[in-house]
Order: sequence, then structure tokens, then C-alpha cells
Amino acid sequence: GIMANQRSESSAIIQEILNYVDAADCSTSKTQVSAFIRMYLNGLSLEDLTSYTHADLFGAAIAQWRQIESFQPGSMSLQVYNPTQEHDGWQSTHTIIALVAEDMPFLIDSMRMELERLGLTIHQMIFQGGLQVVRDDNNVITAIHSPSEHCTGCQTLAPIHMEVDRQSGADVERIYHEIQ
Repeated sequence: GIMANQRSESSAIIQEILNYVDAADCSTSKTQVSAFIRMYLNGLSLEDLTSYTHADLFGAAIAQWRQIESFQPGSMSLQVYNPTQEHDGWQSTHTIIALVAEDMPFLIDSMRMELERLGLTIHQMIFQGGLQVVRDDNNVITAIHSPSEHCTGCQTLAPIHMEVDRQSGADVERIYHEIQ
């Protein structure tokens, strides 16, 4: 039926985006990067997937992956920025709020409320709660598991990508400090 068709179209788009991984510069294995991108984009509808260029979807996903790679346990990693082709290798008409934190209840609700309080409209949100990563002694990711898998000794993270109305440089700073 229609749903099955949309699913296979979505899979085809995700597969094309995964082709970018080969050229990407990452400190972890391509297998993990690909597994992450697959999980990351899986939650998006076909309509969402087709409203971006493949390069921009890949750019957003890889930016969040790098945030996960360098994440320090017990901290919160927050980025608020206007991505540009020159600087970030991808672009958006929106301001991006990218957060990586240890997964906890109501994290997404608190973020939503905070942005509402700041008078910001959320246009798009990619949320992968319960993402499980295994790290070695040097904090390097050695394995990645989906939320549904049972995982012992894993760090459970919640990467959140939100897009809000494009902000000026000063407002980008202000939003960063308000959320922090």
C-alpha cells in the first residue's frame, strides 16, 4: 500500500545519503557513522526527507554525530548556529539548535518549553532518544545500539536537532546562554 511505498522511498533516500559517508572525515568507523545516520533519519517522514537536499541532511546528521563523538559524560553539549556551505559543508534557512545530553525524562518537553518561552517557533525536530553508545577508555565510540536493543555498560544519549526561525548573530548567542 501507500505506507509501504513511502517506506521504500524513504529507505532509498537514506541509502543515497549514506553514500556520503565514504568521503566523510570522522574519527570513528564508517559502520558506526552509517548506523547512526540510519537511526537518525529513520524517524523522518518521506515529506521531511524530500524537503532537504541529500547533502544538507547528511550535513545535519554528521554535525550531530561529531557532537556525540566528543561528548563528555556528565555534561551537556549545546550548539546554536546558522550553518553555511563554506563553514559547515551544509546550509539551512533556519537557525539550528543541536543538543546532546544523557537521556532523561522530559528532556524534549523542557527544550520545547524553553524555546516557547524565548518566543521561537520550531520548524523541524529530529530526536533520537535512547541512543546507546559504547566507549573505550579514551572515550572513543566502539559500538552503537538502537534504543530497542538491550545494552550493558552503554551510555544512553539523547541527540536533539531543532530548527527555529533564522536568528541574527547576537540572538544566536543569547539563545545559547538562555538554554545553557
